[in-house]
Amino acid sequence: MQEEWKCVDDKFYISNYGRIKTLNGTIVDMSNKKSRYLLYRRYFLHRLVAEYFIPNPENKREVNHKDGNKHNNRVDNLEWTTTSENRIHAFRNKLELPTYGFKGKHHSEKTKSNISKNNAKYWKGKHRSPETIAKIKETWKNKKLNNEQKGDE
Repeated sequence: MQEEWKCVDDKFYISNYGRIKTLNGTIVDMSNKKSRYLLYRRYFLHRLVAEYFIPNPENKREVNHKDGNKHNNRVDNLEWTTTSENRIHAFRNKLELPTYGFKGKHHSEKTKSNISKNNAKYWKGKHRSPETIAKIKETWKNKKLNNEQKGDE
């Protein structure tokens, strides 16, 4: 694949390799960036590459890094996804833990343990009576059955 450049808002150029070039032709060194996602002038590089080089006919809102490396912004490593698809990809590739109450963070073993304990306490009735939990479970069971019946139609 040959590197291709496109102009962004008459301010700089973005390439399908995920590189930035100023209007005077200088390629910006992004290798020293330590943030989770690479930013240039308040633009996320992965979003720029996707917006300028990847068609999005389904109008999906998020851009996924296929290999999980947030610094690999080459067009062949990016894809448009829904939030759900992006989360599933992260869980399956062990990039993110499927936890409740914590959004998009990588957790230490101590934090993972605390999350599990807190979830267990919550569902054992620390915050709700056993009767309330039984009602909640029954409601979800009925919703699941209704959704399955709708899918059969």
